[in-house]
Amino acid sequence: MKLPEKGPDLGLPDVNLFRNVMNSDRVRDLFRQANYEYWPWEEFKYKTSHLEPSPEVLWGFLKFLRRSSMKPLPFSDMNGKPFLYWLPDKVQEDLHYIDQSFGGGFFIEGTDLIPETKERYIVSSLMEEAIASEATRSVTADDSE
Repeated sequence: MKLPEKGPDLGLPDVNLFRNVMNSDRVRDLFRQANYEYWPWEEFKYKTSHLEPSPEVLWGFLKFLRRSSMKPLPFSDMNGKPFLYWLPDKVQEDLHYIDQSFGGGFFIEGTDLIPETKERYIVSSLMEEAIASEATRSVTADDSE
């Protein structure tokens, strides 16, 4: 399997050029689509090859925008640099769909479990949900004090 091509890392963008580029509806729409579908560098450079500035500069702007929305994980690499992640809107929508559609019943549908086992799974799922709700409620109450 071929590893994906690593995109260029241009550092911080030129502020004036960034402002000018971001005033373009076409570029903003392109960035919106690239973020929604989470285009890798290879796809991004292909789809932006006809635009100015160059795909490399546009990629730097896109990465800059993505970095501004990244969240740290509670651990870091061997040099102390925190691991960061960014979830595209599409991934968040998909996770929400999975959570809403398959919570609790996902493992029960289509199986040949005996009724007692099914009931145990359902009760267990409901208890986990209640515990998670209570934990969230107590954290919220602690934060408001």
